[in-house]
Amino acid sequence: MHARPQLIAVVSLASTVIIAGIVRSATDGDLPGGLAYGLLKLAAVTVVPMTVRTLVDLLGETAVVSDIDPLTGLANRRGLMRAVRQLVGAAAGEQPTDVCVTMIDIDNFKEINDTRGHAAGDQVLVELGKLLHEKGPADAIVARIGGEEFVIVALCEVDGAVRVAESVRAAMRAAESEFTASYGVATMELPGGAAVDAIVLTERLLSAADDAMYLAKRAGGDRIRVARTTPR
Repeated sequence: MHARPQLIAVVSLASTVIIAGIVRSATDGDLPGGLAYGLLKLAAVTVVPMTVRTLVDLLGETAVVSDIDPLTGLANRRGLMRAVRQLVGAAAGEQPTDVCVTMIDIDNFKEINDTRGHAAGDQVLVELGKLLHEKGPADAIVARIGGEEFVIVALCEVDGAVRVAESVRAAMRAAESEFTASYGVATMELPGGAAVDAIVLTERLLSAADDAMYLAKRAGGDRIRVARTTPR
């Protein structure tokens, strides 16, 4: 589909040709017939394309909204996959690049909901989402992929991902937040000059980071654990 400015230009040109045909019909003495036929063609080249263009715009807006978690404004799981494809595609080159996934899960979130109510639980989710967005690297992808599960995906070495997690923990302590979180970090090196399946890459890293995050929870929570092995 043409973008709106190009569509307007095409419609304007077609309308000019049709109006010229109406004038010629009038000159030939058939104004009623030429006018009726010309108006019909004008409707076809203006109303139909503009309607289709509007529908395409609406569908595009719906697709964008479907990638967003409505509570936090972060990407949801679908949005995460789409963003990772773009991130990995942009990073493709001759030099190897590290991709890090950090899984963040709020400790004892069910207890927060049960004792303080779901409104308080939602506020905790919003607060953590804002904090992750602020502390994550500028080009990182931050998403909420489950009830109390968040993810940061960034092009960095594992030490960089751990530093981000540490900064989030420090910010929580400084703000005296009433909740903590557990963190799992996994990394994979993108081979230079090779095609990468972004969906497979993301799922493997999410699985490894999730395992590391649960090790942090079993150790008492409010901890960071790094996946022992890089997923293959």
